[in-house]
Amino acid sequence: MSSIDAVIAQARRSGGFSERKRFTLARTQAIQKLRQFALADPAGYVLELVQSAIANGATWIEIQRDDDSVTVAYIGGGIPEAALARLFDFLFASKDRADLGYLR
Repeated sequence: MSSIDAVIAQARRSGGFSERKRFTLARTQAIQKLRQFALADPAGYVLELVQSAIANGATWIEIQRDDDSVTVAYIGGGIPEAALARLFDFLFASKDRADLGYLR
């Protein structure tokens, strides 16, 4: 039986998994990996910004693009200045925190 088969068999038994382990992430290395692998397509950034604006209560969104920049503006919600200053911290926020979803 392969190791994956053993894991599946254990998951199917009554009681399932009972072991829990903790781990930590190196914040700087995690951000570096996200930059390297996440959103490799620049259009993905625009999609993330639009989704964030909608999650933040946007009722109107405007996107302007030229050769050197992209500007996203929206009406509704708002991001506090303190949250913008530590935006990368929200990458590690729990998904249970629905109030931070637009920042994540």
